[in-house]
Amino acid sequence: MESARLTQLRERAAALRDELKAVEAKIDEAVSEGALPEEGVERHLHHRPSWSMLGGSEGASSKVLRQLGPADQNFQAVLGDFPKLDVSPIGSFNHWDRRECAVQNADEWRQCCREYMESLGGTAAIPRVIHQIWVGPKEPPCLWLDTFRADFIEAHPDWRYELWSDERVAQLPMFNEKIYMEEKMWQCKADILRLEFLWHHGGVYVDADMISVGKKSLNPIIELGKETGWVIAYEPDTKDKPYSILGNSVIACTPHHPLTLMLILFLKQTFYQKRNHIEVFAVTGPVMYTKCLVDSDMPISIAAQELLYPAFHFVPNPDAIDFNRFPRCLMFQFGYTCSGLEGYVKRRNRCKRPSDCPFHAKTPHMGAFRALPQASDAQLYGQVPIALAHMEDLLSMSNPADGSYPLEEGTAFFLFDGELVQLVDLRQRLPGFIDRLSHQPWDILMLGMEWSTGADEIVLFNVPPGGRPRNSNCLAVLVNVAGTRNMQALRPALQRCVTETGFDPSPLFGAANQLKLWFAAQKYPGTLEEARIWKSVPQVRNVFQQLAKHEPPIHCQTYEVHGNLLKGMQDGRMVFEMVLEPNGGIQFRAWNDDSSPNCEMKTGPGKVEWMKVFYNHQICFEAQNKPL
Repeated sequence: MESARLTQLRERAAALRDELKAVEAKIDEAVSEGALPEEGVERHLHHRPSWSMLGGSEGASSKVLRQLGPADQNFQAVLGDFPKLDVSPIGSFNHWDRRECAVQNADEWRQCCREYMESLGGTAAIPRVIHQIWVGPKEPPCLWLDTFRADFIEAHPDWRYELWSDERVAQLPMFNEKIYMEEKMWQCKADILRLEFLWHHGGVYVDADMISVGKKSLNPIIELGKETGWVIAYEPDTKDKPYSILGNSVIACTPHHPLTLMLILFLKQTFYQKRNHIEVFAVTGPVMYTKCLVDSDMPISIAAQELLYPAFHFVPNPDAIDFNRFPRCLMFQFGYTCSGLEGYVKRRNRCKRPSDCPFHAKTPHMGAFRALPQASDAQLYGQVPIALAHMEDLLSMSNPADGSYPLEEGTAFFLFDGELVQLVDLRQRLPGFIDRLSHQPWDILMLGMEWSTGADEIVLFNVPPGGRPRNSNCLAVLVNVAGTRNMQALRPALQRCVTETGFDPSPLFGAANQLKLWFAAQKYPGTLEEARIWKSVPQVRNVFQQLAKHEPPIHCQTYEVHGNLLKGMQDGRMVFEMVLEPNGGIQFRAWNDDSSPNCEMKTGPGKVEWMKVFYNHQICFEAQNKPL
């Protein structure tokens, strides 16, 4: 049996829902008649939360969002209920300067927030719905999304989940639709989009590279938002920022909150003057939120960092995270792009809700099979046996190789690992090594790298029988075809190196008592992971020089290596950081002496995905999808 107190609360909730429904009906009626607020007349309450977002009537489904109607597209009527936003100066100072893009009429917006909370009876009810975004052609990281979409929702059935895809966005009325359509960077599109659906529906927005930790309830966020209706948290502090900034990876708010509209208008006023000159995080991301909300002293509820951002979102190896270190965290962010986790996600991605996933629902379980041809389908242009023509059409493939090499004259070069391309210094020394060998007998020259040697140098040495370097790999081989004195041993040794899994140099080392075997190695003092990181540094320099004619700051006094992350330090400040991705791609960013950005880029297999070079805090060079 329910207690009398619980029965009373249920009756009160039902009455409030009916009242809200009636108020919104009057609002829609007034808007449809073209009524606008007059001077001295109380504003229409467009910003009142939808009754359906508060649970609807008894028995109504809570699994779908409120249907948006004509009133939700009448932005002129909405703007008439709020003060204009005055942002200035724009572009006069560095984006970190507090004077840049300052809100000049902050008092009016604070008063608007007070009126909004009074209209709610002093207590805001943030809807229990989780919003996430995945737009664009790439496969979504369902291994992370499903921690909310599947695991969290199963543990907390009173919550809902919404994933915003391209198809759903096309149906969403947007204040900044023009900006959204013109923007090409998906990260920036997501920044624009989150404010639009939070305005209409409210709820808790969570970035797609975050996970639910232990399926913990998000009710603490709802409770925190009762006082202001708008919840956000500060990012973890980093050395490259002059002051703390708000993170926009998690936002919780009520529908039609004045601060959500304030941010939408702030973005609208500043976007075109700043987007092509400074970094995205300062235009549509954390810096914008900090200037608009913190510098203007807006009434917001600040969540503890340990709840939402227990660590900075630069996590090259998510499997290494010990969540026992963060007992209070509700969620954790990995940093999909900045941590270089595309390869990690691709290898582990499994979708628990494929029928509901806007990406995987379109993916066939198996590719289409090619139909087997019939004898009548064969192209017979003469008296050709039908069976022969049929087999030729069906089995159109190359003849199998026998593993032999055309070893007749000259020097043969075999490259079987693309890592050699990154060993710039070794490749530059190669002509000199070949010249040294031309004055003495040699059969094989192996090119590779050694690690854990305690030395940082490039060497050429003879490999005696049983003298294979312990910590080494072989990336390429030069064969002295014309000058070898033992072709009978050389040819079968090379043939045995070809295996089903690639080139295995073990037979060559095993034949060191019959062949003159040499090894040219680029040595590294640290581990293999460190060696692979360090050998990528010259490649970063070459790419910037070739594309941008720019010299990146890659020299440092001290450095730190964390897995596949390298940080270079100079006079106690960070000069650069670089991540080597599992697929061989590189993420690099560097800073000037005043901690302003110097340059940044991301490479993938065979191309530069994007590159930016900065001068005087503005972008002076930008490139995308350039071949390496």
